[in-house]
Amino acid sequence: MKRNYLTAGQLAERLGVSTRTLARMRVEGRGPAYIKTAPSDQGHIRYSLVEVEAWEDRQRLTNTAQRAGGR
Repeated sequence: MKRNYLTAGQLAERLGVSTRTLARMRVEGRGPAYIKTAPSDQGHIRYSLVEVEAWEDRQRLTNTAQRAGGR
């Protein structure tokens, strides 16, 4: 089965945030799981669409007393 991946730019557009915000989310461990295609700083970040959709589902809220991500 072939997995579909999004670039940081594609995910930023999908979420309505900047790529810089996504980078901050990675540092803080708040965003969806990701992979890096190379071990160096020059590696490209990719997000599995399956992981992104699962992360989005965990962000659902049913009332204003809840916090996204179950925190």
